[in-house]
Amino acid sequence: MANKGTGQTILLYLCSVGIGAFGMMGLLSFLSWLAISTFHEYSRYPNLYPFSVIFGLICLAVFITLIVLWFMGLFKRTRKLLTAGISILFVLAGSAAGYFAFSMLGVISDVFLG
Repeated sequence: MANKGTGQTILLYLCSVGIGAFGMMGLLSFLSWLAISTFHEYSRYPNLYPFSVIFGLICLAVFITLIVLWFMGLFKRTRKLLTAGISILFVLAGSAAGYFAFSMLGVISDVFLG
């Protein structure tokens, strides 16, 4: 059975992956909203406009929550610099996963919504 420290470390790194994933998905949602509103393409993308706003706000809320949890977990650690360095790698991996997930949402919406 794993000890309490191992569980906290795994949770800290899962928060890092979530920070990267939700940060990337939120950024892509914001950029989608910005492109639609800048070029006045509301009628061309009627479903994407409200979806990008709502999904962007959800991603922002989850991102802020995960940042707070990550800092709380980091302050409990003894080797903070090593933990932060490894967390950066997990954030990058989470960003790639978030980009892939957001791309798959675009493919799914194209297939089902036309």
